[in-house]
Amino acid sequence: MKRTRMLLTTALLASTTVWAACGSDDPVGPTVSSVTLNVTSATLSVGGSLQLTATALDASGNVVSVTVAWSSSNAAVATVTSTGLVTAVAAGTAAITATADGQTASATIMVEVPVASVDVTPVTDSVFPGLTVTLTATPRDAGGNPLTGRAVTWATDNGSVATVDAASGVVTGVSAGMATITATAEGQTGAATITVQLPVASVDVTPLAASVRVGLTVTLTATPRDAGGNPLTGRTVTWASDNGSVATVDAASGVVTGVSAGVATITATSEGQSGSAAVTVWFGVTGSWTGTLNSGGTICPLTQSLTEDATGAVTGNGELFSPGCIPGTYTLAGTNNTGMVADSVDIFWTGMFAFNFEGTFDGTDTIAGVITGVGCPGCTFTFTRASFIPIRGIPTVRREGAAPVKNLILPRN
Repeated sequence: MKRTRMLLTTALLASTTVWAACGSDDPVGPTVSSVTLNVTSATLSVGGSLQLTATALDASGNVVSVTVAWSSSNAAVATVTSTGLVTAVAAGTAAITATADGQTASATIMVEVPVASVDVTPVTDSVFPGLTVTLTATPRDAGGNPLTGRAVTWATDNGSVATVDAASGVVTGVSAGMATITATAEGQTGAATITVQLPVASVDVTPLAASVRVGLTVTLTATPRDAGGNPLTGRTVTWASDNGSVATVDAASGVVTGVSAGVATITATSEGQSGSAAVTVWFGVTGSWTGTLNSGGTICPLTQSLTEDATGAVTGNGELFSPGCIPGTYTLAGTNNTGMVADSVDIFWTGMFAFNFEGTFDGTDTIAGVITGVGCPGCTFTFTRASFIPIRGIPTVRREGAAPVKNLILPRN
């Protein structure tokens, strides 16, 4: 009986100790329910770094102080230290994981090749005040390969001449001058030069009137001008002819080529403004031609050979031996710029007597010429003279309002 009481007392004491132990403070501490990171995804350039921070929480959302272990899914792309410092190693993607009491959280790290240079296109451009032009920036790696998805910012060095949208690269002209527009990506830059120019308000063409022989050329010049009449350089000018059967023109140079007799209007255009010149094309007179000389009512046939140089200067020789007419030979010199020998032609007959006529040709004392030969078959050349008085010596007969136009030397009757 005594032994039974002792065993019961011992059992009761043991039971009390277990209960007391169970009712004391927990020596293990709170349990981690979740882990959070300060960054869940990030993009780094090779060689760049990022500090990650992990926070352990219990079931009530309270912060729990525990040791955190860090790891990388791809150390060839990104490494992580025991304190959560991530370093980018090579292009690619890696997951960085923080673990605490069996709970984890991860951040996705994308590693990119760094920008080594920035190309801006076009490198040079021009724009009028108030209008826009768009530039394009291409970031490239060290091997010159284009890189996409990189942030680019734009800036101008002269906002009084041209402004630029910092995000889009759209440049707006402000006033005449030059500005440098710069694109920057990851510390690397590229630039373009923008010229803001005044628009063309008018185009002057010189000469306003020109003449050229069939088959030869004449060069016209165009000068674009602003609204104040100031000449503008570096502007594109295009040329056109309104009658290509008479004269053609090189669209870029303004060189006009005569095609056939007539008049063509040659127009120069720049930025929608234009100017023009009238070009007269005439036939060349080189070759043989025939005509008549009316001497005191006698129609005397004559023959003529002419040569003409590139300037239109004409020289020639003729014969006149018909019965009833004054025989002899003569020479001719003048200028051809309208399709016939000009009024300023000089005519010389060999002989002992001479008459010198000064004045314009009138109805009875004219040189009228329509040339035969190249370009004008069947045409004739006619001298018409009313009369002359044969006097020994070299008298002079003057007519009113005159400039010298010809000399006539006649043989003795």
